Amino acid sequence: MIAWLSNEVRATGEMEGVQEVAREVLKNKTVLVTSTLTRAEILECKMPKGAIEKYRKFFRRSNVVAIPFDNEIAELTSEIRNFYSPGDFELLTPDAIHLATAIHMGVTEFHTFDGSDPSKKPRNNKTKTKCGLLLLGSQVAGKTLLIKKPIGIQGDLLKNVASRQVK
Repeated sequence: MIAWLSNEVRATGEMEGVQEVAREVLKNKTVLVTSTLTRAEILECKMPKGAIEKYRKFFRRSNVVAIPFDNEIAELTSEIRNFYSPGDFELLTPDAIHLATAIHMGVTEFHTFDGSDPSKKPRNNKTKTKCGLLLLGSQVAGKTLLIKKPIGIQGDLLKNVASRQVK
C-alpha cells in the first residue's frame, strides 16, 4: 500500500505487481483486506502530494476492507509474537498485527516487500539474525498464509502489493 501511494521505485516487475492488484480491486475482481494500522503507518509528510486523498478514495470502495484491531486480533498477534520470540527471527509488533489480521480474516495471500533487501538487519541484532516477512514463506506461527512479493505478470502494475485476497 505504502509503495503504491509513494510511487516507490523498485526492481523490475515489483511495482507492476502492485499496479495489477490495484486494477483488480478497481475492477471489483478482488477484495483487499488490511489492518486499520495501515493508516497509522502512512506519514503524510513523507508522501507525494495527493497520496492521502488517493488512499481515502481507495478505501471508500466496498471491496477494500480495513479491519480494526480488536481483542481477537490482539490475542492472535500475541500468539504469533510468542511463537517467534524464542528463535532468531525478529518479528516487530506492527508486522505481527498485519499477519494476525490476515489470518483472522481468512486471507490466503499476503503481499509485501518486507524482506526484499538482503542487507536489512534486525533491530535487535544481539539475539536475532533474521528479519523480513518474506522469509516466513507460507507458514506463520503454524498457520497457513502465503507471503510473497507482488510480481507483475506481463508488465502489469498492482496485483500483489499490500493486497490480501479473502477466500
